[in-house]
Amino acid sequence: PKWMQYLIYLRELAHGNMGVSFATHQPVWGMLFGDLKNTIPMVTVGTVLAIAVGVVTGVLSAWRRGGVTDQVSTNAAIFAYAFPTQWLGMMLLIIFAGLLPPGGMTNLFAIGPQPFWQNLGDIAYHMILPAATLLLTVYGSYTLVVRSSLLETLGEDYILTARAKGLPTRRIIWR
Repeated sequence: PKWMQYLIYLRELAHGNMGVSFATHQPVWGMLFGDLKNTIPMVTVGTVLAIAVGVVTGVLSAWRRGGVTDQVSTNAAIFAYAFPTQWLGMMLLIIFAGLLPPGGMTNLFAIGPQPFWQNLGDIAYHMILPAATLLLTVYGSYTLVVRSSLLETLGEDYILTARAKGLPTRRIIWR
């Protein structure tokens, strides 16, 4: 019965056995590991860049509140945050067609084994579009959260005291 199959599946899953793929008849864990070793570096690069860009633009937006920098930064963040990731990825593929590789992790036409640095550069070159897609869709949320948090903090009494004591604005913002 189905409930018994489900219990057997859960028991096997608890021991690390994810079963066998119906399509390829290969163990699922091996297939997932092969895909994760390509996905994790790409997601790490995209996320780290998104955090860096989001924090910087959020701070600049809060620092220049009400100005052109704030308007452009906030609107760009909301615009990027609202785009579906799949649509943005497809648009980047169309825009950069011919300039950047549309898929894969390395150049399939490379002859023989490549030196380490050349191989690493090839992987980084193939990672530009997916990492840029992730960067553009994630940085908006970081920008908006940092801007909001900083604006709330800038209204605190201790900030007013620091300004009254003559601390430079740049030091107050970054500390």
